[in-house]
Amino acid sequence: MDPISNADRLAQILRQRLEAQSRATKAGTSPAARGGGARAPSAIARTEQDHLLRRSVIQDILAEHFGTTLLRDPKFQRVIDRVTETLEDDEQGARLLDEMVADLRAGRS
Repeated sequence: MDPISNADRLAQILRQRLEAQSRATKAGTSPAARGGGARAPSAIARTEQDHLLRRSVIQDILAEHFGTTLLRDPKFQRVIDRVTETLEDDEQGARLLDEMVADLRAGRS
């Protein structure tokens, strides 16, 4: 049996979270709002940079599965935003995204 790559695990978690979010939306509930207090500007910049890297990873995975022609579609970009936010809000999804970003920074695939 082939080992499961980070991208495969992320795609699996993505499907699970989107299904759960869809069920929650149909039931009239929504995910908990993000908490947060005041942060220093440098911390905000690092957080934004990390978010953009995670979003880039999600975009690459979705483009690989659905085709790069969708990248120009604003609706697809909104899907990428929602998927990224959903995974960042999930502990396991955020951990996998962080691992993938760390691998990219280290030059591993």
